[in-house]
Amino acid sequence: MSGAKISVIVPTLNEEKYLEKLLVALKWQTLPRHLYEIIIVDGYSTDRTVDIAKNYADIIIKARAKAPAARNIGAKRASGEILVFLDADTIPSPSLLSETVKVFRDKTVAAAAYPYVFDDFDSLPAMYAANRANAMALLALTFVRGVSLPGNAMAVRKWVFLKVGGFPNVWPGEDMEFTRKLIAFCRQRGMRIEFIKSALVIASSRRIKKMGLWKTFFTWIRERGWYGPIR
Repeated sequence: MSGAKISVIVPTLNEEKYLEKLLVALKWQTLPRHLYEIIIVDGYSTDRTVDIAKNYADIIIKARAKAPAARNIGAKRASGEILVFLDADTIPSPSLLSETVKVFRDKTVAAAAYPYVFDDFDSLPAMYAANRANAMALLALTFVRGVSLPGNAMAVRKWVFLKVGGFPNVWPGEDMEFTRKLIAFCRQRGMRIEFIKSALVIASSRRIKKMGLWKTFFTWIRERGWYGPIR
């Protein structure tokens, strides 16, 4: 889409249960629609995922690729200056894209993370997981100027994303490896990662329910950490 400031990239594979909620939320963003494009990279879904996507997306790409590679494919086709990566089971707040544009007006911002909650608001494990993730991000930014960018909800300048080589070909854990590369880049260029507290993402708690609270907790402890100062 010519003139787009933001390209929203969503990898999908049989996501008919969740995708339309995300796309409707994108449709009603406060940022004018001509300023962002929606790119779906689908791994040859066998359900109604692609049919749903056709009603909302600007670009649909079919590729047999896991999430990291699918995001990279979408990034190469993107026309926006800012890439926003969302998973199919996330729901962005109405002002997420407009708040992202505001933050990226600062040329020293290379990338950004968002606070998030899980859709199962009555679930103690889901509440704990979201609160812990948000607290870690805020503490990291406050004290060591580093933050882990979750692949399911993050923003990054396109030229920066391409410069660091995009997401590595590992899964899971691609977001942590990407964050490490990004922080090294920021150290060299005097850029930074921001935490956009004025925006919010609602994420599905389906993975927590499947793994259980303690397994999720120790997985995050093992994979995520303080990546050191970036300025």
